[in-house]
Amino acid sequence: MIAEEMGEAIKAIGKVLRHSYESKHPDGGPTYRESLDKELGDVRHVMIRLCHAGDLHKIAIHDRADAKAVIVGPYLHHQTEE
Repeated sequence: MIAEEMGEAIKAIGKVLRHSYESKHPDGGPTYRESLDKELGDVRHVMIRLCHAGDLHKIAIHDRADAKAVIVGPYLHHQTEE
């Protein structure tokens, strides 16, 4: 499931990069931002399920996210930190 959901998230990212966040499919539907939100929510859900099953370790994931924030900070000089 995680590979499938991450693949869908990557596809949504590609749409944003190609067309912009606020664009939509010519036939209508959600914006590409809304599609990305949905797909990342699906990835998060699968991550939670894997943590509950003991296949992933929530604390290790959060620790790495904190470490990554420090590592990547200097390279994001053009973006505001949150």
